[in-house]
Amino acid sequence: MTAQPQPPVPAAAASGAANGAAPGREPCSRQWDRLAAPLWGSAARTAFWVCVEQPGPWGVHALVESRLDPAVGAALDAATRSAGGRPLLIRAVGDRRQDIGTTLRRVYLAGGAATGRPWLLQGLIADPSALVDLPWAQIAGGDQAAVRAALPDLEPCPDPLLLVCTNGKRDRCCAERGRAVAGYAAGQRGATVWECTHTGGHRFAPTGLILPAGAMLGRLDGPVAVAALDAARDGSLPEVVLAGGHLRGLAHLEPAAQAADAYIRGTIGETSSAALQVTPADDGLLARLRGRLGSRTETSYVVRHRDGRSWPVVVTARKVPTPPASCGKAPGAETLYAVRPA
Repeated sequence: MTAQPQPPVPAAAASGAANGAAPGREPCSRQWDRLAAPLWGSAARTAFWVCVEQPGPWGVHALVESRLDPAVGAALDAATRSAGGRPLLIRAVGDRRQDIGTTLRRVYLAGGAATGRPWLLQGLIADPSALVDLPWAQIAGGDQAAVRAALPDLEPCPDPLLLVCTNGKRDRCCAERGRAVAGYAAGQRGATVWECTHTGGHRFAPTGLILPAGAMLGRLDGPVAVAALDAARDGSLPEVVLAGGHLRGLAHLEPAAQAADAYIRGTIGETSSAALQVTPADDGLLARLRGRLGSRTETSYVVRHRDGRSWPVVVTARKVPTPPASCGKAPGAETLYAVRPA
């Protein structure tokens, strides 16, 4: 197995001293572009996604700082996150309406990625409060039927979606860089592209999310975003995402396992989103007893292909000095992941 190159962490760039800019002056994602650190393992672990159409302005905490009823937004946020999911607000690309009023709004629910059978449901609802009391534990387990029983008007969505973060109140990079990518992709693929609220990782802006696979992407441009959406039609990731270092991770995996998955994909050229399974290489006791090596933590995994092949790997998590994780913040320290064959 040929190991894929993993960019080093340049000391000058990591300290923030190389650019000579005062903290917060230069967009955080531009500083991280120069750092060229791998994106692996930066996707927030998420079992399922709930996407609710809400045009108009989005604040830093969009679920309670938008034209959506803040009580409904807070309840939906708490219910989904407590079950391991994530709520997002979405709007059609370029939609400049200030509010949706009494108009029916589009809703998408995606889950099942951890089972290897991801699904995506869509529908129109009049009142988003109808989402608050869904059977979240069953949804987290990948139970599509439970969703449809609770909301019979939802139906399978025939096409995958690309959501591009454009939440400028959360971070300027997402607005300044994300909107251009969303506009380009929507111009090519229409209503399968949406703007969305914060998905994490604005240091890797422009960022995107492919549903239903839950593949989180970074450092996008328009052609790469379109290629990712096209490949998702048959449950795949395009080679350009793997070779170009755009894959942050499959969100149903824990961060170190995301890195193991991405490493093997890049090594063998595996593009099918559901082809690989990542499991700890030893039992839970040994995993808990694994020692820390200074600022590093090592974890062993076995990555198994559905065709029977398998690869043992070691993932090293290392916290290092880095540029700001968000615009306006000072340089800090983030966890980066490196992978090697075991």
